[in-house]
This record gives sequence, C-alpha cells and structure tokens, in this order.
Amino acid sequence: MGFFRKRKIKKEKEKMTLEQLQQFKQFQKKGYISENIWSLDCWLCETFPKMLRELAETTHGAPEEDFDEINNFPTKWIKDTVDEINRKRSNSIEVQAPFDIDNLFDRWELVLVRMAYCFERAHKFEDFEENEYQEEYFNQVFGNDRQKNKHESFKKWWKRRTKKVDGGYLFMRSEPDKELEKKYFERQKEIEKNKDDFKNEAMDLLKKYFYDLWD
Repeated sequence: MGFFRKRKIKKEKEKMTLEQLQQFKQFQKKGYISENIWSLDCWLCETFPKMLRELAETTHGAPEEDFDEINNFPTKWIKDTVDEINRKRSNSIEVQAPFDIDNLFDRWELVLVRMAYCFERAHKFEDFEENEYQEEYFNQVFGNDRQKNKHESFKKWWKRRTKKVDGGYLFMRSEPDKELEKKYFERQKEIEKNKDDFKNEAMDLLKKYFYDLWD
C-alpha cells in the first residue's frame, strides 16, 4: 500500500508548478505554507470551518453536555441546517436515522456546524449580506468607469483614474449625495457589527468546546 501511495504522490508532484511544489515542500516541513501567515484570520475562517464540518459529519462521539446554546440559535437557521443534514444522510450509502434534536450526538453535530457557519460569516460577511447602497455610492464617488476595462492596460487605467500629487498618486473622486453617503456608511456599520457578532459567537463556542474538538 505504501508503494502505491508513493507512486501517486510522485505523479501528483510531477503535475505541480514550481510554486505549488515549493508550497508542498513547505507544508511537509512546517505543517503550513508561508502564505498562510500573511492573513491568519482569513486562514482560520476559511480552513477551520471545513475541518469542523468534516468533524461534524464523521465524529463518533460527543461531550456530555446539554448544548443549551442551541436554544439561542436562529430558528430558520436550525431548520435549514437540519434539512441539509437529513438530505446528506438520505443520500449516504450507510443507513442513517433522521436528525433528532433530542439526540446527544445530533445536537453536537448541530453545534459544530453552527461554529463553522459563524467562522465563515465572520470572514467574508459581505458575501452573505449586501450593502444595497454601495453600487450607487461608488458610482458617485469614483465614477461609472472606475473598473479597468477588459482590453485596457493597467498603465492606461492608472493614468485615467489617478492624479499625481506630492509624495505619490491620488485616486480621483467626487463628492457624493450626502443622504446617500449617510445611508451607505450606516449600512456598512451595521454589516460590520453583524460580522463581529458572528466572530464573537464563533469564539464563544470555540472557547466552550475547545477540548472536545477531537474524534
């Protein structure tokens, strides 16, 4: 078995670019790649939830807890998550019972999925909650042509969108409608608060179950 595994790894390495090969060697040596430390919050919120979700689906045990925090999870989120869990179970090769909210192991799975969900929302919350004033605000401030055209060189775009000032360059901008500006920043502040709330919930769950994240 070891022989075939080595042959498979060798073939995969032959397909790698030089950069990928360097990252592979780094990971073998250090357990992580250097790019991970450029933005550790992104790494944590992108990689850790994937591990939590896999643990939730494959775990064989659960801590002796009541998991009372489930009572505070949003009702709609619970329903959607349970529906997704049951869909996966029904498509599984192994025969699995439907989700039971009173079952210790099912409650643990729900907590793990919630933890993963909160970490994901804490990272790129803008992907899930939109600032409906952003497009119009950016259009007024930076213009409808702020984006680089498909066939436009970076040099040409940079020259078109910036002006030279003492000490460097400044992006050209205009004053937006004051009411629109107020709505945009109020909404942005609300989004940032929601994002921070998800981060805090994720961290609270992580702190409580830190020593239970094993199988």
